[in-house]
Amino acid sequence: GIIVIGQGKSTERIEQVAQAGAPLVVWGDPKVTTDYAVVGSNNELGGFIATEHLIKGGCKKILFLGDPEHAEMSERYKGHYRAIKRYGLSEESSITLSCDITSKAAYEKIAEIILSEGLSFDGIVATSDMVALGAMKALKERYISIPGDVAIVGFDDIAMAELLHPALSTVKQDTRTAAKVMVEQLIKQFNGQKPQSSVIDIALVTRKSSRPA
Repeated sequence: GIIVIGQGKSTERIEQVAQAGAPLVVWGDPKVTTDYAVVGSNNELGGFIATEHLIKGGCKKILFLGDPEHAEMSERYKGHYRAIKRYGLSEESSITLSCDITSKAAYEKIAEIILSEGLSFDGIVATSDMVALGAMKALKERYISIPGDVAIVGFDDIAMAELLHPALSTVKQDTRTAAKVMVEQLIKQFNGQKPQSSVIDIALVTRKSSRPA
């Protein structure tokens, strides 16, 4: 049996494995229609509550930092944009800054936008905690206060998130439950049963990198 962590932008190889008949479960976007089981977080809701939290904390110009073409990240972007509309902000209140899902790429993008436009935003929704980490480094090197000047929310709640300075607000993914569900869906296939895609709950964890509502 095979457990794949991450769909990525292209699912071609995953689909080839599924067509070959191998027992397969994928961590990714469970809303995508597939011939195999996909287990993943409610990414759209995660993007919404992250953006909502920033808006309630007073942010008026929010940067969405990550890759909106990636399956999971596109759902987070949808949630982000839904919150912008829900709270009556203009489309200009949201800036999309596409980058690879790495700290290095995020660092470079934040440095680049500040160099070209100055500090044109007061909030960041990062598509992962590692992306948030890179953004925080770029801001700190330029003596930009977090959360005073720019409030940040990540996604994942990795172990490092609580240890950062300031500690990172983030959308927590219940990876323990997800791992259990993925194994259960794989075992179903061993027993000749049809697996099912599943959505795992998420929760906002507020720390010092964002402002209280």
